[in-house]
Amino acid sequence: LNVPEPGLYRFRLNEVHGEMKLILDGDAIVDSRSDRESEVELSAGRHRIRLEYVTASGSPRFEVLWTPPGEPESRIGPEYLSPAPEYMFRVVK
Repeated sequence: LNVPEPGLYRFRLNEVHGEMKLILDGDAIVDSRSDRESEVELSAGRHRIRLEYVTASGSPRFEVLWTPPGEPESRIGPEYLSPAPEYMFRVVK
């Protein structure tokens, strides 16, 4: 996750069908089993982001939203994501 400026960011999971965790810099900041949103103080620059998703049936369906400082809530756009090979999504059966 490429954070453009330091500040308080809100993250929210929307339309989750199953269980999901949003992990930022190694810490689970949102877990759909308890809370679907969280606020985190972030420095500008790159941060490791990972989604863990479990569904019993059907296809995965979810939306990850964020609210940067002074901005409206939106989906995290591709301009803020630059995956490293070791942090790519993978399907676990």
